[in-house]
Amino acid sequence: MRHWALAHPHECACLWLAHPWLPPPQDTIGPASRVTLVLASVVRDAAAAGALGGPFRTPWAPVLSATADAEARRLERAALQGVPDDAIIRALVAWTQLFGWVSFELFGHFAGVVENTGALFAQAVTDMCAFVGIRPSPEVSGG
Repeated sequence: MRHWALAHPHECACLWLAHPWLPPPQDTIGPASRVTLVLASVVRDAAAAGALGGPFRTPWAPVLSATADAEARRLERAALQGVPDDAIIRALVAWTQLFGWVSFELFGHFAGVVENTGALFAQAVTDMCAFVGIRPSPEVSGG
């Protein structure tokens, strides 16, 4: 996603930038959703393979709110079958982080701040995976 966006900034802007006063062109909805569908399948596959850690509740947030739980169940029915509710919420957070990172890089918000965006992006993806609960495969972790 990142490599394509950096190589095609104008197309990326057309696909991902929302204009609240304009509905999205119908021919961009499918291409714009591809990354999201791939991310959903990665999380689903990790859950199915037993490679999704959790639960991730903490002492200061021991349970999901009723509203967050209802939304997670709706998203499970829509695209994340078999994924625990807390991991669905974390996957949604990671999804926005991924798009946010690429948007920041694409539109120059890291200029003068981050010198090696590629290395930091790789670390951010590792951290996002850990946040969602996706355990590294032996090939990735060196084990």
